[in-house]
Amino acid sequence: MSNVKSRMFGLGIIAGAAVGFWLNSKQGRAFRQTVSEKATEYGHQASTYVQENANRVSSGVSTMVEKGGEWINNLTNRAHQAIDHTADGAEEMVDSARSSLKKGMDKAKATVENGAASLATK
Repeated sequence: MSNVKSRMFGLGIIAGAAVGFWLNSKQGRAFRQTVSEKATEYGHQASTYVQENANRVSSGVSTMVEKGGEWINNLTNRAHQAIDHTADGAEEMVDSARSSLKKGMDKAKATVENGAASLATK
């Protein structure tokens, strides 16, 4: 087993040396340059993709915030209308109660005056 590991280690050293030698050759340097350029290009593409999606998300959030504000304004207007309607109805009820009370007071006053007049004539 130890012999197999030694052979694998030796093959690894030889392969590493061969790759290192190749990467340092003219073709290897050209390959490294191509890989570097592609990595930079893919990095720019990824950055552009992320920026576009961030802008899309930001736009969506802005739209949602705007719609939320419109919904709140609409709800506020409806609440004001309901309050105004209720206040108008309450005012009408107070006016009606006031009118009924005045009629009742006038009737009671007339009844008391008639009763007092009939007592005075007896």
